[in-house]
Amino acid sequence: MQCGTSLTIPGLCLAMAVLVGCSASAPPVADRTVTVNVSYAEAPPANASIDIRVVEVSGPDRAIAGSLNAPATAGPFEIRIPAQRIKETQQYGLEIHVVDNGVAILRNREPYYVLTRGNPDRVNATLVRR
Repeated sequence: MQCGTSLTIPGLCLAMAVLVGCSASAPPVADRTVTVNVSYAEAPPANASIDIRVVEVSGPDRAIAGSLNAPATAGPFEIRIPAQRIKETQQYGLEIHVVDNGVAILRNREPYYVLTRGNPDRVNATLVRR
């Protein structure tokens, strides 16, 4: 008795490619959260707000990956960053400003790097007079 096959060599190759492609797909990348604890060199006014941006700092564009605006006294602050905005080959840093009546009065003087290249998702930041 002879077995017949209906697959040709190109058909078999296509079937194998589909199977390999399905089994080799990478797991979905999850959204990330950066948590920022802030200490102030001087207390901000009661009505002040804080602006925190997670910015790609390894290139000239400084694309914003995520941001948050909240009352300055509400910390710790959590910024959710969609997975598609994070590239593991890039470096991300925080830009933090406390704003009172439309004027930035406090900021981070030193860089705080987050998310990639071994940097943390949780940061303790100190803000100083602008």
